[in-house]
Amino acid sequence: MGLESATYLDDLVSTNPLGTDTIPQGDDHLRLIKATLKATFKNFSKAFYYPATTTSQTTDVTVATTDQNRLFPVDCTGGAVTVNLPQGSTLSDGFEVEIVKTDHSLNLLTIDGYSAETVNGLTTQVLWQTYQ
Repeated sequence: MGLESATYLDDLVSTNPLGTDTIPQGDDHLRLIKATLKATFKNFSKAFYYPATTTSQTTDVTVATTDQNRLFPVDCTGGAVTVNLPQGSTLSDGFEVEIVKTDHSLNLLTIDGYSAETVNGLTTQVLWQTYQ
């Protein structure tokens, strides 16, 4: 029988199940996979999105609710850029994006909260340094 012992995803043996395992052992493998997923990803009660791209932004950006965990590298060489955040009440708990000014210009990158919503206590945050 090719069923291994595993607690976390990294413990699983990629060559299992063996081709010689019997069909009834299939449910043992499924239970093991489920147990390792639940142990590895504790307290997951919603989808976790992995960013598909990290294309540098050079014009104003509007962050969408589907941009969770996305990195927004922003190049302000061509002029000031504003990143508009979505309405807080439309976001799930733990929603996070990372916004980084990537150029050396003196042009500003402004992060603008939705309407009167604040970012760290202010309605806008201004980034002026490279990699800030």
